[in-house]
Amino acid sequence: MAGSCIVLLDLDEPTGKVVRARILKSTGSQILDDAAIKSFQKTQFKPHTQSPVQVPMRFTLKGDGR
Repeated sequence: MAGSCIVLLDLDEPTGKVVRARILKSTGSQILDDAAIKSFQKTQFKPHTQSPVQVPMRFTLKGDGR
């Protein structure tokens, strides 16, 4: 399974914490899109980072998938 997406992150600017993550461009797979959003739930940016932030992500499954 592979794909790429763009995630849009809304930040609490004073703290840099992610308060909302959503998909701007889907991978085409709900599983990968959900994994992308989940990966940012505890992400911390530098305080006073301007919101929103767009983050490109790429997924690649290596091996035989077992």
